[in-house]
Amino acid sequence: MDDETKSMFLKLLEGQNNVEAKFVKLQEGQNRVETRFVELQEGQNRVETEFVKLLEGQNRVETELKKNSIRLESIESKIDVIAEVQTAHKEQNVRAFKNSDSLTEEKVDLLGTSIKSVSKDVKEVKENMGVMKDVLGRNQIDIEILKRRPV
Repeated sequence: MDDETKSMFLKLLEGQNNVEAKFVKLQEGQNRVETRFVELQEGQNRVETEFVKLLEGQNRVETELKKNSIRLESIESKIDVIAEVQTAHKEQNVRAFKNSDSLTEEKVDLLGTSIKSVSKDVKEVKENMGVMKDVLGRNQIDIEILKRRPV
């Protein structure tokens, strides 16, 4: 081989070595990219797992919220019933008090009238007693006179 061919062959060999070195670097870069891609996929899988957990938690919260809403509606309904019952009791109490009050007033008026009547009767009895004392006194005197007379 001549020098010129040898030189070209060496240049080609050097070029091939350079290409091979660059190819090795590219493969290393590709390996790093693949490794990084796998890491990213693992990270994405972790993110997806956490996202699923968050969705499950959200579903539990929504379920509890629905239960609490139903309970709250039930409580509100019961409070409404209690309020109605208390209003009815209040109205009954007011009516009963008014009836009781009017009956008391009627009885007081009746007692007042009765006391006046009894007072008037007692006054008449006292007057009659005075008269009876006078009559009894006279009768007593007449009896004493009759006792002293000889028979």
